Amino acid sequence: MSAPSTEVQMKQGAGFYTGELKSYGIVSDSEPHKDFLLVNAATKKTEESACVPMDVDGVLLNFADAESMAVIKEKSV
Repeated sequence: MSAPSTEVQMKQGAGFYTGELKSYGIVSDSEPHKDFLLVNAATKKTEESACVPMDVDGVLLNFADAESMAVIKEKSV
């Protein structure tokens, strides 16, 4: 069974990132800069466009730059 995929929509039309949520920082709610790491990451410009795999070990993003996040579980058939 593979890990659920996480899709992140970035603010100001900066596109989308998808991947497996590997880690995130637990800090005070008053701290606006909370990082999280996606591995096996891909990116796309719009919701309708195709994902393009990234040739990186991981992508470090910040919750302050994210518009929304969705966790997508693999559907069993």
